[in-house]
Amino acid sequence: MQMSRLSTKVGRLISIAGFAVFAGFPCVGQEAAGSEPKMLATGDFVSPDAPGVHVMTFLAEFEAGASIPLHHHGGASQVLLLEGDVDVTGADGTTVSFHPGDKMDEPAGWVHSGVVTSSEPAKLIWTIVLPDGAELETLDNG
Repeated sequence: MQMSRLSTKVGRLISIAGFAVFAGFPCVGQEAAGSEPKMLATGDFVSPDAPGVHVMTFLAEFEAGASIPLHHHGGASQVLLLEGDVDVTGADGTTVSFHPGDKMDEPAGWVHSGVVTSSEPAKLIWTIVLPDGAELETLDNG
């Protein structure tokens, strides 16, 4: 299967942007350990049948104890937790615990943070449907 030049170019930009966003997050546990979250794989899909959006998928691993600060995404996404335990807290203070096999649906713009609560790393698959021009992730102060 051959990709168009546009989707190839967009794919490279999205993959680079996705890594930079995860690596750029000041993950508290990660900083202390001197390492960044591991991006094990990235993928993206641009379809002529769905103009104006990118579907991106990331396989990521976060060290035990790592925390991700308050942030939101520019598109709706879904997370499937493969390994480890993670607590996700919304801006309203509500916390939900996720365990291997659990999935979480994130509406676009939902402000939340996360922390790996297990003694082992957390591995997850994150898929997002991102409209053209929308930010993948934005840090929120507060």
